[in-house]
Amino acid sequence: IVVLSSSFTAGVDIHAFPLCMHTVTKKYKMTVPSLPQYFTGTGDLFSGLLLAWCHVHADNFPLACEKAIGSIQGVLGKTVEYTKTLNNVAEPMRLGELRLIQSKKEIEDPVLRFHAEEVKWEEAS
Repeated sequence: IVVLSSSFTAGVDIHAFPLCMHTVTKKYKMTVPSLPQYFTGTGDLFSGLLLAWCHVHADNFPLACEKAIGSIQGVLGKTVEYTKTLNNVAEPMRLGELRLIQSKKEIEDPVLRFHAEEVKWEEAS
C-alpha cells in the first residue's frame, strides 16, 4: 500500500488530493477542501488513523481511506472552532494544536463527506 496524503495541482489551491493506492492494480483519489490554517501533527494523525481503519476494514481499503479523512476532518473542525475562541496575539502557538481528546467522537465515528473514487492508471500519472 502506498499513500500520498496530499498533492496540490498547479493553479488549484483549494483542494488536496490524497491518493491512496492499494496493491499494484487499484488507485483511489479523494478530493478534499483544504483549510486556510496551519495545523501541527496532521500527517502523523493521518498515518495512525489510516492504519487503524485499515485494520477495521481490511477488506475495504477505499472505506478505510474515507474514514481516516472523515476523522481528520472532524478533528480539524473541532480545532478550528476552538481557535476562534483564542486571542490570536496572546496565544499564537496554540492555533494549530489539534483538539484530539475533545474529538474522540469524531475519531471513532467519522462523518463521511468525501468519498474515494477509483482512478485508472493513465489518469493518475
